Amino acid sequence: MQANREGSTEFVRPAAAGALGSLGRGFGLPFAGFRLLLRERSLWGLSAVPIALTVVLLAVAMGLILGYAGSLWDLIEGFWPALEASAWYAWLWVGPLRVFFWCLSGVLFLLSIAGGAALAVLLASILASPFLDTLTRRVETMVSGGVEEEAHSGMVGGLREAGRSMAAEGARIGFLLLIWLGLTGIGLLIPGAQLITGPLMLATTILFMPLQFSGCVLDRRQVSFSARRRWISTHWPIMVGFGLAAFALCFVPGMNLLILPALVSAGTLLVLEVPLEGSPEGPPEGPL
Repeated sequence: MQANREGSTEFVRPAAAGALGSLGRGFGLPFAGFRLLLRERSLWGLSAVPIALTVVLLAVAMGLILGYAGSLWDLIEGFWPALEASAWYAWLWVGPLRVFFWCLSGVLFLLSIAGGAALAVLLASILASPFLDTLTRRVETMVSGGVEEEAHSGMVGGLREAGRSMAAEGARIGFLLLIWLGLTGIGLLIPGAQLITGPLMLATTILFMPLQFSGCVLDRRQVSFSARRRWISTHWPIMVGFGLAAFALCFVPGMNLLILPALVSAGTLLVLEVPLEGSPEGPPEGPL
């Protein structure tokens, strides 16, 4: 394990008391990641490649969504029953129901755009994973004064580490996509199930954010999937806060172009603030 004890604890604060305080602290960590990047110019070079990949993939994702916006809207509206009024008084309930389903379609449409933006950021994290792994090492050293990792030496060790990082990123995102596909299939096959599968997809994505963006740090510590699940469930308020902020930032034009290195830095801060008990725990047991 490598260590350098000349770090700073400015960004690692005691966990806020209570669920609401922890939720707010988690929500603030992505913004702390932005502040850290703005302050530390030595991190700008490592951030350039992830930002460039995010710009390209976001442009592709938004272009596809906007190009097929009409078809997407028709697909969403097709989930709901066709409501017709056979008499004037039937509009007393048909009218409000039409407005309700139209608003619900709008919410799902916006969530689809946000989901596409989040997916573009996650895919960019696969391609940029070697740079992001190095970024987390720098952030960890700056904040805590050391880096917990297994020793790797030489060019072969560096290449192996880069390959491991990309494979781990791909496995985590593949795991999320399997959940999305499963919930989408249920929503398509069972009428009305979208009222349940939609919120479940959103909740899954929000809880996935802290796992994904702390992934490089936890991979270096060889933390198992079961330990990561316990970490999320035990400290769920701060995790939900982190996930909410990360998901919302993926939807903000301009900021979402710069978000990837900031979220990875924030994920490093999250691990330093809420450490896992007993890590490292041996080789990972699953895709996360």
